Amino acid sequence: MTVQKSIYAIHNRDSLNFRVSDIAKVVGASIQGDPSTSLDLVIHELVFDARKLWGMDPSKALFLALKGRRDGHDFLTQAYGAGVRTFLVSRFEASWQSQFPGAIFLVVSDVLKALQSLAAWHRSRLTGVVMGITGSNGKTIVKEWLWELLKGDFSVGKSPRSYNSGLGVALSLIQVEEGTEVALLEAGISARGDMEHLWGMMLPNMVVLTHLGEAHAEGFVSMEEKAEEKVKLAKNADVVVYPYDQELLRVALGDMRKQQPMMKTISWGWQEGANFRLMETAVDAAKGIQRIHFMHRGTAHSFEIPFLDQASVSNAMSCLCALVALERWDESHLSRFAALPRLENRMQFMAGRSGNYILNDSYSADLESLGLALDMLKRQSPNLPLSVVLGGFEQTGMDKAALRERLFDVVKGYGVSEVIWVGKEYRGMDGSN
Repeated sequence: MTVQKSIYAIHNRDSLNFRVSDIAKVVGASIQGDPSTSLDLVIHELVFDARKLWGMDPSKALFLALKGRRDGHDFLTQAYGAGVRTFLVSRFEASWQSQFPGAIFLVVSDVLKALQSLAAWHRSRLTGVVMGITGSNGKTIVKEWLWELLKGDFSVGKSPRSYNSGLGVALSLIQVEEGTEVALLEAGISARGDMEHLWGMMLPNMVVLTHLGEAHAEGFVSMEEKAEEKVKLAKNADVVVYPYDQELLRVALGDMRKQQPMMKTISWGWQEGANFRLMETAVDAAKGIQRIHFMHRGTAHSFEIPFLDQASVSNAMSCLCALVALERWDESHLSRFAALPRLENRMQFMAGRSGNYILNDSYSADLESLGLALDMLKRQSPNLPLSVVLGGFEQTGMDKAALRERLFDVVKGYGVSEVIWVGKEYRGMDGSN
């Protein structure tokens, strides 16, 4: 996949440029409120939390009255008091005409669906590569690392933080500037049918499939179904990056390629058959680095990452294959991996005061993340005993008895010498009542 190189630019824009009249037309809204208010007003901000209007020009903000745990319509008065005069709502009350003078209301049946329609419309105006990144684990890290690896080559846009839901994808897409050459967007699903909505907005021409694991497994009948749902993001894509060793993804992609014979796939893995086959990883704990050795078309290659865990190897290989798709995997680009940053809010690794090491992985709460964290500790300090403090595990799709059994298997498998169980669901795990 070829993308024209441009002068270095980073997409980090918070403002939009949508006219109220265009928004109303795209989302099919009826217009209520003060008739003297101009529909030519240009919207620069989308806001769904009235508390986050600080630092904005509220007169050029569109307030989204979303319905979730709280109803956004209950905060119209607060947003109006802060200076907002344009609202996207799913109902209109006659009293608002006098209660909110000078305000205009775009009335739709569903605010979230309207926002997603606006995002899909904006997607149609983008001409660069839209890269969809999905998987059970690693989405945000792969996205952030690709941004670091590519920002010197293209104008790059990316979704903020972990914006990967129906709301997050819509907001992320809308913030991508026209002319952006590569947009990096996460897509996260928790149940069957979710990906169809995300795909309809994103229409990615390139997809990166990271790791298929047990996170959010309770929303699917089986792991096969989950793999099929993940792969739906690749519908009509030009190229797909995926981990070859994960058979369920490989099979699902194979089925899709029967319908899309022109779709190119780039795979990595330890097994023979992967396009980029891992041969060895060498850890230098003293320097805090790991060297990754792989083969491609009979030629040996290697690069270095400043991380010791196996999850980082997987994420780095996903990034490498994405660079291959964009024709950016020469020695100069491979050298950039050595300077990849450790993301805050992921695994936080630090030295203790007594020659020990502490790893905080409270962000992730699934069994595979537990195994990856223990693997990292074992690699860093193979001769020290392991102690673990475990809180609750959610969205595993397992009952309590099965979860307990799996947890015991994991901690025993890594030779953990002490476990502190935190939570009522663990009552009796240590032999007590």
